[in-house]
Amino acid sequence: MSETVVSRRSSSCVAMLRQAAVILFCLLLGIYRPGSQLVTAAFFDELTAMFEQLVTLGHLVMVCGDFNVHVDQADNPHAVRLVGLQLLHAFGCIQHVAEPTHTAGHTLDLVITKEDTDVCDLSVGGMISDHALVKFTHRLYGSLLRPLSTLIVGHGDGCPGMT
Repeated sequence: MSETVVSRRSSSCVAMLRQAAVILFCLLLGIYRPGSQLVTAAFFDELTAMFEQLVTLGHLVMVCGDFNVHVDQADNPHAVRLVGLQLLHAFGCIQHVAEPTHTAGHTLDLVITKEDTDVCDLSVGGMISDHALVKFTHRLYGSLLRPLSTLIVGHGDGCPGMT
């Protein structure tokens, strides 16, 4: 398994390419956008550019992490731009987390996949910081492989190396 850390002005991300079988790959991309910083146009520009490149890969892609955007608020313009009928819809993606993931009662930690990706057993667990643990299972290309469990941890502002 290879791992790459990319830091942008508005967010940090960790990418892991997991080889699930001889020719099947899953790219798991972790995103962290600091909540102490304003949501900027640069964040959406970088996210859009990332999705433009991801759709050309031909691999299963899962984007997960702490976006620090209140996607549970339908009147939040940043939420509308991210998970409304704009950015994710343009790339045929959906966001799977439907419960609060933060102590303030908002959904900030997301699991994003293509619409045809099999994500099941998603649960939001107890708070491990000011964020909850999000756990889910996905099946690569239907039932060809055994399910691969993935844990996503929301990071607070005090997370080492993620400032």
